Amino acid sequence: MSDTPTPKHDPFLHDFIVERIHPILEGRGPEAQGAILAELLATWIAGHHPKVRDKVLRLHVRFVRELVPVMEKIRFGDRGFPADGEPR
Repeated sequence: MSDTPTPKHDPFLHDFIVERIHPILEGRGPEAQGAILAELLATWIAGHHPKVRDKVLRLHVRFVRELVPVMEKIRFGDRGFPADGEPR
């Protein structure tokens, strides 16, 4: 059995939801975005049994780490994050 999280939902529904969340977060500073995402994540973690919360959070963080290079390539292309440190 793998510890890698496997989505068990409709990928079209996933895309539909993500496409609606992006405009809500867009243009807000990183502190506001982080606070919003932290509250949503805490709500999601709270829905799990206390005995598995640490494991669920570790798996989630691992999944996020795996997604960062993918999202960076989508957002910035093959050049990656801008060398000057300023996102385009």
